[in-house]
Amino acid sequence: MKELTYKHCQAYSLNNTSNGYFNYAKNNPGTPTFFIILNNEFLERSLKFLDYVSNKLKAKVFALSDVEDEDTRKLIVKNSAYHFFVPNAGYLSPMLCIIPIQLAAFETTFALGRDPDAPRNLTKVVL
Repeated sequence: MKELTYKHCQAYSLNNTSNGYFNYAKNNPGTPTFFIILNNEFLERSLKFLDYVSNKLKAKVFALSDVEDEDTRKLIVKNSAYHFFVPNAGYLSPMLCIIPIQLAAFETTFALGRDPDAPRNLTKVVL
């Protein structure tokens, strides 16, 4: 997204969110946040963080998930401005969740009037 839209964006894992994201989101309510929630051992922690980000920090959450449980899906829908569910594909689920983010970057580039096929300041690598 950064290369196509020339807008600042940063990826954080759950462990590193307190090192920069929290302060930024507190000072900038409505911060767009893409949140990937997978049906794995971090599910409960991810849901707690989703609740905190959407309700306390007032971020605009775009949730992407492979969760199949109806109660968990309702919780994700309740705490996100936009939500997108992908089929649970095991270890391929994270890759399926990235596709909507790539489409958002592509559409944002067009909305800003830029050419996604010719991003500036990127050079071709020739081997």
